[in-house]
Amino acid sequence: MHCGGHDFQLREFDVALALHSAPRLATLMRMQAAAFDTHDLVKRLTGVGMPEPQAEILAAEQFLTLHERLATKRDLKELEASNKRDIKVLEVRLKHNLEALEARLKHSLEKQQTEAKSNLEALEARLNNSLEKQNTEA
Repeated sequence: MHCGGHDFQLREFDVALALHSAPRLATLMRMQAAAFDTHDLVKRLTGVGMPEPQAEILAAEQFLTLHERLATKRDLKELEASNKRDIKVLEVRLKHNLEALEARLKHSLEKQQTEAKSNLEALEARLNNSLEKQNTEA
């Protein structure tokens, strides 16, 4: 069938798709109120010449596509809760890692201070020895 520049043909694939999609569509329709008016779409498509069986298949697939790809408020709330849990876990890990880093830096700084103090004491002792040696020679 040709209508408005488009060829609409009902094929065996379309029938198989309709038979496969019908139970999924019925389940989805029972589970949630449809914000997508499939009946209106079928009426509009048949109004421009598309055969009703093909229009019904297209409407069913559109409905499934919308409901499988769009997030509901519940989906978003679940995602938000999951993200909050993940953030809490990351905060705990980050806090632990920062505390460990702080401890390592503190230890490293204390070690460097001790080494620097020892080096200064050794330098001071050499200078004192050198000064004493010069004083005794003079």
